[in-house]
Amino acid sequence: MFFKTHNIFGAVNNSKFTNKQNSIGCIYIVRDPRNVITSLKNHYELDDENALKWMINKENYIYEIENFEKDGYGNFQFIGSWNMNYKSWKIQKKIPIKIIKYDYRKIS
Repeated sequence: MFFKTHNIFGAVNNSKFTNKQNSIGCIYIVRDPRNVITSLKNHYELDDENALKWMINKENYIYEIENFEKDGYGNFQFIGSWNMNYKSWKIQKKIPIKIIKYDYRKIS
C-alpha cells in the first residue's frame, strides 16, 4: 500500500507519524518553493505575503474536519515550515528514502 502525507518526519506530543513499524520506505517529492506559494495562493485564496507567511510558519498544520463528520475521525497533519518539513525527511535515518525534486517552470 502507498500512503500520502504532508507530515514532517517527527512527532507531536510523542506520537510519531512514521516509523519502521508502519513504513518500509519513502518517496519524498520536493516542490520548488515558488510553486508552493502559487499553490497556497490558489488553494487557500491567499495573497503573496500571506502565502509566504504560511510557508515559513514552523507551527503549520492542516486539520480537515469534514472527515470527522463523515468518517468519525479528523485528518490532522503537522507540516511545519517548508524548510523544516524537507529537512526532517532528508536527515532522517529510520527508513530508506528517495527524494525527487519537482521543478515547475512556467513556459511563456
